[in-house]
Amino acid sequence: MFIGRNKELDYLRSHYESKQSELIVFYGRRRVGKTETLNEFTKNITNCFFYSSKEYPDNIQLESFSKTLLTNDNPASAYISKFNTWEDAFKSLKSVNSEEKTLLIIDEFPYMCKSNPAIPSILQILWDTELNNAESRLILNRQLPDLLHCN
Repeated sequence: MFIGRNKELDYLRSHYESKQSELIVFYGRRRVGKTETLNEFTKNITNCFFYSSKEYPDNIQLESFSKTLLTNDNPASAYISKFNTWEDAFKSLKSVNSEEKTLLIIDEFPYMCKSNPAIPSILQILWDTELNNAESRLILNRQLPDLLHCN
């Protein structure tokens, strides 16, 4: 049973429903319910990719992330079983054909960056040049004190 966090849920809903692309860094102390809040938020969103990062080596992290993205209605899944690069994986979000917005949530984002410190810059460049023009929503979940550092 989910209790509380209405303020956070309202914030997430308002940004999800906005008319522009949104990138949100969702952060807080460890074990305060950030992931559970995100799970509650996504209950009625059908075009959502929710990835929980783990402390994997980069190649295994990319393979695991690929499995998450190559589900739902991602057209790339007809041609490949995994992405070769992080750039290709993130770019694939543009091709998801849906009447709805596309939402990507990366839980425990610092774990993803730990094995590949280039991920924040890859994501920033793609967001600035390509993903911010689509119906994209991106939420990065991380705990404090990791807010400013990926590792």
